[in-house]
Amino acid sequence: MRALVTLFAVGIVAVAGNKVIHPIVGGVETSIVNHPYTASLLYSADLAAYVQSCVGAILNSRTVLSAAHCFYGDAAYSWRIRVGSDFANSGGTVSMTFRILNYPDFNPFYYEGDLSLLQSSSAFIFSDRIRPASIAGPNYNVGDNQPLLAIGWGKSSANATVTERLRQIQVNHINLTTCRNIYRVLAMYPSEVMLCSGWLDTYRGKECQGTTGGPLLHNNVIVGVTSWGEQCVLNHYPGISTRISNYTSWIQANV
Repeated sequence: MRALVTLFAVGIVAVAGNKVIHPIVGGVETSIVNHPYTASLLYSADLAAYVQSCVGAILNSRTVLSAAHCFYGDAAYSWRIRVGSDFANSGGTVSMTFRILNYPDFNPFYYEGDLSLLQSSSAFIFSDRIRPASIAGPNYNVGDNQPLLAIGWGKSSANATVTERLRQIQVNHINLTTCRNIYRVLAMYPSEVMLCSGWLDTYRGKECQGTTGGPLLHNNVIVGVTSWGEQCVLNHYPGISTRISNYTSWIQANV
């Protein structure tokens, strides 16, 4: 338990004060037109300069889906929502956050229930650059080794600087048993409400915690929300997302 708390507090994100950004690594640049549901979530510690710190997905004209650990302990006014832009910190439309609703049973130590709904203070105006996403239903199943797509902002390689341009990366769904066996050496055990993804055979890039809260898609349906992982720039440890199908009812009841 203590090891998990230390890892989560230091290695993934600071849940209070300054937010730590760990960007998507690898993949290719893309356009918001290809993923118009993607939102750049901006955080400010001093309520002056707002900087992209997490990613979200538009669900309707006022609601964005993301990860609870991004906002844990934060007031809504610390966050703003940018939609309709290829760029993390410019362009598009920015709105204030009216309310943050974290999943009520979110566990900040084990990251179970790592979901949050942000409500915008103003309605999004839908266009070819701003549209809602579809989420997995309660019976949605992703087969082993199925290709998944992670969306967010990041860099082309582990040693490159973070770019402002939206990126996408294809990863594979990794069987939960395999995923648990990999993390067992760290005394970490992804649960049934989590979804593992990445590449185990060779390094091709990875979704990382700076895309935290960002959508993980299967056939254009959001099946996961990027949550946590170990040694982001190494391929051996899968990325862990919150499995949407376990929380569909809660999401639908609160949008």
